[in-house]
Amino acid sequence: MTVAAPFWGRISAEVDVWSADASGALFAHDGRFGGHALHLRARKLVYIHHWCGTIEHTVVSFANVPLGRSKLTAAFEQDVDDLPTRGTLTLLVDDRAIGSGRITIDPGHFARIGERLDVGQDRAAPITAGHDGEAPWAFSGGLIRRVVVDVAGERLVSAEASALRRAR
Repeated sequence: MTVAAPFWGRISAEVDVWSADASGALFAHDGRFGGHALHLRARKLVYIHHWCGTIEHTVVSFANVPLGRSKLTAAFEQDVDDLPTRGTLTLLVDDRAIGSGRITIDPGHFARIGERLDVGQDRAAPITAGHDGEAPWAFSGGLIRRVVVDVAGERLVSAEASALRRAR
């Protein structure tokens, strides 16, 4: 299927992983009723997206994040031009794919507005009940050098445009 208005977004964290036990939130935005997060769990890269508080999508890497400096990325590419917006979320280490899965994202440009945005911890209502440990789920076992959220590309299809298309 060709998508008329493709959208993509990336969350990239440049990190130094020092410990085989490195874990915690790298990035968290909003909460369980609509939000997303990028975490390390037992050195696996994990992306969690809660779609409108009803469906939780979790994508987990099949490989461990290596020790040392890496760029860890969750990259979304839309492939269904309608609401809800669906596509593939790919996890990457230094631009090498280490996992992927189909997800549905909120119609809010992949970057959310609401509860809060955290780097290195998840201090508000958690994105998922599946966190290891206790709040604020702080990143440990390494250093986060920088997190970049990139929402380039075309705008997500609007609810109004979607309704007009369906009415035709």
